[in-house]
Amino acid sequence: MKKLVKTIALTSLIATVPTITFAEAPSFKDVSSKNVYHDIIVEMANQSIINGYEDGTFRPNQSITRKHASALINRAVDLPETEEFTQPKDLSSKNANYNDIKALIKADLLEVDGKGNINPNAPLTRGEMAKIISVAFNLEGDKNSLKDVSKGIEPYVSALYENDVTTGYEDGTFREKESLTRSHFAVFMYRAMNIDRDSEVIEADQETKGDEKGLFELTDKEYIKIAEMVDIYAMKKEDVPRPEGVTTEKQNAEQIEIRTRELHNGVGGFGIADDNRSRFKDNKSVYNALAITTGQFIDSKARHTNISVEEFTDIINQIVKTGEVYDSGNFSMYYNYDDGNIYYSDR
Repeated sequence: MKKLVKTIALTSLIATVPTITFAEAPSFKDVSSKNVYHDIIVEMANQSIINGYEDGTFRPNQSITRKHASALINRAVDLPETEEFTQPKDLSSKNANYNDIKALIKADLLEVDGKGNINPNAPLTRGEMAKIISVAFNLEGDKNSLKDVSKGIEPYVSALYENDVTTGYEDGTFREKESLTRSHFAVFMYRAMNIDRDSEVIEADQETKGDEKGLFELTDKEYIKIAEMVDIYAMKKEDVPRPEGVTTEKQNAEQIEIRTRELHNGVGGFGIADDNRSRFKDNKSVYNALAITTGQFIDSKARHTNISVEEFTDIINQIVKTGEVYDSGNFSMYYNYDDGNIYYSDR
């Protein structure tokens, strides 16, 4: 592999944003440090996998195109050549991503349409993403837990699901025909690149030894599962470490300022159930799979703010860990270390 990043292993039900240390990291003016995927995007830019645009932007919320997905994959891995290359009718050798697209065609990861076009500027679909990433990073799976996956891409979606690259949507769907954003494609790639292939899932009733970290999966599908691999970490308020300098007063004042500036009228809060954590038999290793009191509420808030449940969950993990007041422009929220609730505001 060309630039396979092995700096951190993600083995989580919903992979969360890790803390990454890097020197002289590149930055994009439209990816702020508060972006839930900031560290991943910057780390991949550090590896010269992500270049961004000439104007210094990454455009994280735009749909990723077939040509740009090809570029990221071709920079990250050496793809096998399994197919003869036939020039698509709509692909010029002068196209900046010609060699990237050619590499994916030869690896049988991109196909032309019925007219012989490769449609380089068309949005990549989630189904196409599943095939590209699972094959490029040699991921395998033998079962499909998502209910709307067609047989043609079932092996690829299964590979992503079983390796915790994707969890699908809260309603149990994968939505293979939908497009995905540039930031989400980067995150899926990053998770695939950083799988700890030697790790094992440890059931909740098994004992962990030494510094091993265990995983278990909540079975109640109405719950949002939030997973973050930390040695000692639980979502009960007295167990959550409060970052230095963070006070509820400062958080509340910052959210009020955001509400005033962005005209957020809706305010509210929700609690995190603290009785669903699991402490293993050694009484040391804690896996903070937790249940939001109402999973449907999280699903509705994610839809209301036009982001996926997965991204909303990542944001929750981020604010609990950092103590920051998350501001998307359309909504804000923070974790209150005093009462263990999350407070949000939106339009």
